[in-house]
Amino acid sequence: MRDVSPLETRFERLSHRYQQFRSAALTAVQCWQWYSWAAFDLRPLHFERDRRVPGRRLPQRPPLRNDCHRIGFDADGRPVVFYEYSGFLDGRLYCETYRDYSSWPQTVEEAHFYANGRPAYLHECSYRDGLIRLARTVANSGSGYEEYVYTGDAVTRINVFHNNRPYVTINAAYDCAGLVRLAKVWENSMELVYERPPPGFGIEQACRVVRRELIRQIPIAVRDLGIDLPACCVVLVYQSEFPLDVMVHVGLDSEWFPANMDDQADVDLSAVADTARLLTQELALSHREELGRDLLCAVAAELNFYNWSKIMPVTEDFVVFAIDLELVDIDRNLAACVPPERLARPRAELSLTGPHM
Repeated sequence: MRDVSPLETRFERLSHRYQQFRSAALTAVQCWQWYSWAAFDLRPLHFERDRRVPGRRLPQRPPLRNDCHRIGFDADGRPVVFYEYSGFLDGRLYCETYRDYSSWPQTVEEAHFYANGRPAYLHECSYRDGLIRLARTVANSGSGYEEYVYTGDAVTRINVFHNNRPYVTINAAYDCAGLVRLAKVWENSMELVYERPPPGFGIEQACRVVRRELIRQIPIAVRDLGIDLPACCVVLVYQSEFPLDVMVHVGLDSEWFPANMDDQADVDLSAVADTARLLTQELALSHREELGRDLLCAVAAELNFYNWSKIMPVTEDFVVFAIDLELVDIDRNLAACVPPERLARPRAELSLTGPHM
């Protein structure tokens, strides 16, 4: 176990060091660049472990409705200031991070603050022979650390601890072309986070395979709910970042928002599990999650012509549509999913009533 108490002590005093961190980092900045989101993390495999890729450099600030980062670099090209802007907050700054290289090459310290100067976390990364060996973190919610095990110059295992207790082990495998496989191992389970797709794998073909299976399985999932009251809609609920992790909700009477619906079911994609997993992975890594939304809307559009009365009672204006949990894409999803002649009621219900969450 590692002693993080010295870092905890420094974190307790972090609010008093805000101006010190800010002034030192801003003084070191030689140039600024805009990025689509987080792009530089000192912890190995930090993005890969969550099926992410670093943010893209942008030629200029994007529209205010878009999240983005403004990053300041020092004379050695190292990022030292990170400003995070929220599209949800109309482009306002909501987080600041300052990186301190004054103790390099032994350690690098990174302090993260909310825009009002309130501390969020403090990182300390320790190096030996030019390689990061340990990353300690203290935050408002607790503390933790990561230990890195190398094969040559490549990190092949990360041991992650939360509050001084083992949390997860991350194992990585490589070949001459790069990362082959990444898995998270807990005490009683394992999650395959990344696996290089086999030769010939293509996103478009995978979309067709998953689409066919969704169209087959969604009516089965609804049938198994055993609904005997008239349904007004079937809703395919998804997260924008993981569109293929879909849940089916059935609305009765005037239930139009998933949060109000008691009847819900998972969709069994076990027959195409590997294809769905690789497709989810590749959509995220290529920033093409929008294709997942398009896929679900296409599934809903086709299922609007399915004879639902075979498996449950339905109202005359019954429809199927896809909706994201964040409720961002309601209008365009409805237009893509529902036939024009059946669009009036769901559009009115979803636009005027609002979710009861």
